[in-house]
Amino acid sequence: MTGEEMLREVEARAREQGEKQGREEGARRMVRLAFEERFGPMPSSIEEAVAQIAGLEELQQVMKVCLTRSRDELERLLGARVH
Repeated sequence: MTGEEMLREVEARAREQGEKQGREEGARRMVRLAFEERFGPMPSSIEEAVAQIAGLEELQQVMKVCLTRSRDELERLLGARVH
């Protein structure tokens, strides 16, 4: 593998990683919006718990809970992730 090919491979991996992080950050913003729409301002404890979630699928699950379940259920779900 030439140096140029290695550089292209590294750039492609970096681009994929950046896109993944961008999607996850967008999902976190959507969780915040869903929470605030239903329950008002997001407390820092919940915000910190959401920030610790890695993975788009898990963030989508949290957003679904924000939209369909009670605040207590959401706090239990996120509390399990924090501790």
